[in-house]
Order: sequence, then C-alpha cells, then structure tokens
Amino acid sequence: MEWTEDHDVILLREILASDLFSFKKGSVARGERWESITEKLNQVKTLSFHLKDKRPMGSSPEEV
Repeated sequence: MEWTEDHDVILLREILASDLFSFKKGSVARGERWESITEKLNQVKTLSFHLKDKRPMGSSPEEV
C-alpha cells in the first residue's frame, strides 16, 4: 500500500473528530480513542488502511 494525501486527509479528519488531544498522553481514554480511530479507518472502503500495529509511528521493532 502506498500512503497518499487522501490517507492523510481521512486520518486527520478522524483525529479531529475524535477530540483526541483533550485526553492526557498515555491515558487509557486516549488509547481508547486511538482504537476507535483505527476501527473507523479500517472501515473505509475507498482507501486501504488495514491498521493493526500498535507501535508508535516511526519506531522500529527493536525500539519497542
């Protein structure tokens, strides 16, 4: 899968709609919001997301 600008737009819309940043970093509530965002993105039919990995973006398996 190649990440496109359309992927960026949909991801950012979901983040804004979820009010993600009103929760403390690392909190259970914020983690639940990320789970909700993941589920919604996986339901998108026009683009392929298939998000499964819970590692932070940019981290390698050795860092986790």
